[in-house]
Amino acid sequence: MIEVEQQFSITQDQADTLVSNAKDVKELPLEEVYFDFPDFRYLKQDIWLRKRNNRFELKRRPQGQSHTQGLEQYEEYYTEAKIKNVLDVPADVDLQEFISTNLQQSIVLNTKRKSFELDAYLVDIDFTEFGYIVCEIERQATESDSIEDMRASILALALKLGLSTDPARNKAKEYIVRRYPELVEELQENGVL
Repeated sequence: MIEVEQQFSITQDQADTLVSNAKDVKELPLEEVYFDFPDFRYLKQDIWLRKRNNRFELKRRPQGQSHTQGLEQYEEYYTEAKIKNVLDVPADVDLQEFISTNLQQSIVLNTKRKSFELDAYLVDIDFTEFGYIVCEIERQATESDSIEDMRASILALALKLGLSTDPARNKAKEYIVRRYPELVEELQENGVL
């Protein structure tokens, strides 16, 4: 499955207004730990291996794709077999064992998320413990969707919601910028940031 998403800067007041006007808002805490080698080789390839609320997930930028003007595209994997396949971990090796033996925690996030659906879009507002608030609008891509059409429709919804359309980082990327400033230039050159 390919998810197309864009992040938007948002103030506390804007977040409160969006949530109060939305229907069926779900609130959930997110405990996320991202794993990587000490040299950050996954991150440098735009691969994000995480354990979110005790479930392993992996997101990676599709081969040959680049993020354009803040719009991000990711393939998502939720089963251990598929995650191990993407990471070239042998099938007979337990994923947790591979992580414990080879990887380190690179990002640790505790977030309060408020989420709601609007038309065909999922709107997530994340409040991080380090003070960063970000709104993400996402949609699952189909074979017939063009990236430009997806971008235009996400931006149209953002404008309708009163959000600034200036690109913003997701919470994990903002964490990287704040925690690992020495990686920023290389990640910008690689198209990750």
